[in-house]
Amino acid sequence: MVSIAVGSYLVKTDIWDSESELTVALDKCTLGSIRLQNDEYPSDDVYSLRVQSDKGTFGIGIITYHNGILPSMICINKSLCLVIGFGANVYTVDIAARKLVTSLSLDYEFYQFHTLEHLGIHDFFLVQSEMEVIACSTLGKRIWGYSGNDIISSLVVSQSEVELHLIDGSQHNIGIVDGIKR
Repeated sequence: MVSIAVGSYLVKTDIWDSESELTVALDKCTLGSIRLQNDEYPSDDVYSLRVQSDKGTFGIGIITYHNGILPSMICINKSLCLVIGFGANVYTVDIAARKLVTSLSLDYEFYQFHTLEHLGIHDFFLVQSEMEVIACSTLGKRIWGYSGNDIISSLVVSQSEVELHLIDGSQHNIGIVDGIKR
């Protein structure tokens, strides 16, 4: 179990052996819960996020298939949102309002998030999937997207551009603000 502070909230992660164990855990959340689930494939992996505040506990259930990539999460402190990626989806949950804000379907399997605070960029972050990179606002809305037409083997972010290295050996440089190929 991992605990993360988001503003005045404490987020705790758990792994469950079954959906029935998840249901029991979510039923104990005094402020309700939501479930995020991939419906395309059988469910193999079950996780939860328990968001604790002075008012009680809010639960987020995550039910996904096993593809070798664990669900990933980033915390957006200024909007009190958790952004959660798994399968071919990215979800943004407002933990103060206790609701799903956005759901972004990806064309390919989700790989990872790239935050940009280290570059002084606080208004958006990057979502990397198997063959694309998408810039999203801090509320999870798509700003731009770029597909390299092959599997992304590595991604390097600088102040002005995103450098995609594809499995076929090619390299694509795209503008970090507009997603346009350079």
